[in-house]
Amino acid sequence: MTEIQPSRTGAKFPLLSLQNSLQVAEAVRDAGGANTEVPKSIIASHLGSSENSGAFLQRLGSARSFGLIEGRGSYRLTDEAKRYFYPATEDDRRMAQLAFLASPPVFHEIIKRFDGNKLPAPTMLANILHREYGVSNSWKDRVASSFVKAAQIVGAIDGQNFLRYGASLHHMESPLSQSGPTDSPALAGDAARPRPSAVPGGNSWLFQQEGQFVRVESSAELSPALWQKLNAYVQVLKPATDNP
Repeated sequence: MTEIQPSRTGAKFPLLSLQNSLQVAEAVRDAGGANTEVPKSIIASHLGSSENSGAFLQRLGSARSFGLIEGRGSYRLTDEAKRYFYPATEDDRRMAQLAFLASPPVFHEIIKRFDGNKLPAPTMLANILHREYGVSNSWKDRVASSFVKAAQIVGAIDGQNFLRYGASLHHMESPLSQSGPTDSPALAGDAARPRPSAVPGGNSWLFQQEGQFVRVESSAELSPALWQKLNAYVQVLKPATDNP
């Protein structure tokens, strides 16, 4: 069984859906939570709930698990939620949605395992969550369904039920259109090829093999902190294999 560490919210997975959690974040936003912390009682009032009810506490916990709100007792929007509600570019809202999907630790593990591959049937996914990721038998089906629905909402599942999280990120961060079409003669072969960088003095490399590609772009010198972020992203993209 894979040991999953709780997120900074303390929750390994959300108990409720992404749509439900977005409603909580909207209540925080409407109460001024983009700039200051909002007391739990005010959020409950906006949602027509009792602040001490189990249902309301589940909604708060789920919104925290998805990375929409932060705090304890009083809450405010996270930076990603601000990007979602107040986008500055066309891609900001979609980038934030993808971040929400990967925020719960169990969802992050699903992405690491299946990204680029076809998701198993809901029952099989639920059993994997139970046997390999420690989701209780009573919650496994709901968690599996919650992930699939959230992935559909953010557009990370295609029509053939393939998980396309990394591809969605890559499309927004480094659109292939900036480097030319995939059938360009400049991209023929499997070798890594240098490409013009959009960053003055930066480096850009395009790796292609069997019709798939990875583009890496960086400043001339890469700091240890940026390397750690890149390495974490690469781990999310790592395809599942049958080898130990």
